[in-house]
Amino acid sequence: MPDLDQLLDTLVTDVGARTRAPGAPTAIKRAHRRRTKAAAAVAVMVAATAAVIAGSAVTVPGLDDDRSAPPLEQPEPTKNPGLTTPLIAPESLLDLRELGFHLERAPDLALSGAWAVDRDWQSIEVQVLDGESNGRRLNVKVNYEGRPMSNIPGTNNGEPVTVNGVPGTYAEHHGDGFHTAVLAWEYAPDSWARVDAGWTDAELPSDLRSKMLTAAEAVRPGGKTLLLPVRFGSAPASLPAIANAHRVDFLKDEGESGWTMYVRVDDDVMVSATTAVAPDECLEFTYRGHRGCVVPSDGGGTAVGIHHGDVDVTYEFDPGRELPVEDMKRLLAGATVASTPFDPTTWFDLRTALGG
Repeated sequence: MPDLDQLLDTLVTDVGARTRAPGAPTAIKRAHRRRTKAAAAVAVMVAATAAVIAGSAVTVPGLDDDRSAPPLEQPEPTKNPGLTTPLIAPESLLDLRELGFHLERAPDLALSGAWAVDRDWQSIEVQVLDGESNGRRLNVKVNYEGRPMSNIPGTNNGEPVTVNGVPGTYAEHHGDGFHTAVLAWEYAPDSWARVDAGWTDAELPSDLRSKMLTAAEAVRPGGKTLLLPVRFGSAPASLPAIANAHRVDFLKDEGESGWTMYVRVDDDVMVSATTAVAPDECLEFTYRGHRGCVVPSDGGGTAVGIHHGDVDVTYEFDPGRELPVEDMKRLLAGATVASTPFDPTTWFDLRTALGG
């Protein structure tokens, strides 16, 4: 496209050359000036039109329509602030360094410090701080992509809810003198999350649904580093490898700095550690300087326990499974307790703690 300044100069120069010739009448000169102004205006209009047709962003001086101005910004659609990207299941718990989600601060909820990881899901626990549900603990669980949601009691007559714009269901179940409530939603395609109130023999509080919804809407991507206060070494070949564990639970004692950890090695074996030490019990044997005992476990199995100062370490197993107790003692005696069991800055990452 021709340069606009050049176009105007050519037009004005051509007309001016003819009117300034010697002997040109005064009337012609006046007419020339009028025609020059008119021609210049026409040239500007023609050039501006050409620029628009050609899609040019050139701004023509004297025109109010600034074609170089950016288009008006359109308001962005409201984004879901919650977790929207599915969590991907690790090949092993040893591959987990941190949780895939966390809970944003809410005025009526507080983290209890408890968490759990499984081959199908991750979870954290919060405690309600006010209202009728004050003191109640809620478990927030996020499934990995493609992992099925376990049965939710009462979903046949559940109530629809919305979690950060995503449809979900709130359901209560009452039976045999016990009550519970669950709120579940599909946070991403083929990926589910839920909030569980736990079973209780008391009537469910009237504000429980609201508190559970607050917890659900507080779920955000990214979580804390997973640390444990006890490290296990490699298990003897006669025992299942702790590094192959399929679930780990970490619990905090309510209102105290104490803790308990459970490692589900397989369906028949679990190792645990706790600060809830009973110094007057488990005095049946001494192994490599550690006091210990063999007792029936609460789950109907058998447990071998050893004292490590402020911490008890226990190996529980199904008595129907023939496992050498001496090797259990060796495994437990070889466990390493963090230098400061009540200070998480001295704890071990998950891979190290499980002997990976």
